[in-house]
Amino acid sequence: MSTGNRLFIILVTLCSCIGWDQATKIFAARVLRDHAPQHYFANTLRLEYAENVGAFLGLGSSLPDSSRWFLLSVGAGALLLGLTLFIYLKHDLTAAETIGYGLILAGGGSNVLNRIVSGFVVDFLNVGIGGLRTGIFNVADVSIMVGFTLVTWCRWARQRQTAVVRI
Repeated sequence: MSTGNRLFIILVTLCSCIGWDQATKIFAARVLRDHAPQHYFANTLRLEYAENVGAFLGLGSSLPDSSRWFLLSVGAGALLLGLTLFIYLKHDLTAAETIGYGLILAGGGSNVLNRIVSGFVVDFLNVGIGGLRTGIFNVADVSIMVGFTLVTWCRWARQRQTAVVRI
């Protein structure tokens, strides 16, 4: 795939995912803040407002402010920059892999943006059945997980295809 096509896919993925994530966080802040959690589908989906100063599921939230900011803003930003360079320089990425990496960039970038601007990330989604529940997360976290799953699946399929060709 050409560099121009990869960059186009990344740009579309970034704009749509970051836009969707920021819109849902604004919605959550306006509608869910200072209200009791809202339950849907027999409490399978719960919407509840939370300000997360840590990483995914609050990891690192107990670190000192300066360490947390450096790790989750500067460190995460550097990783995202490295991933951007990887995508730009890796010429054999498929469209699906490019979308997967774009989803990771979009989710990570949106959360880093919130940490830099607000010092926290708005989380509001919680799913589960009975007492078995996830932590509270947001659309950016879903984007990262879907992107990681897509890239992993594509890499696995590529390795499997290469192994079959060698036999």
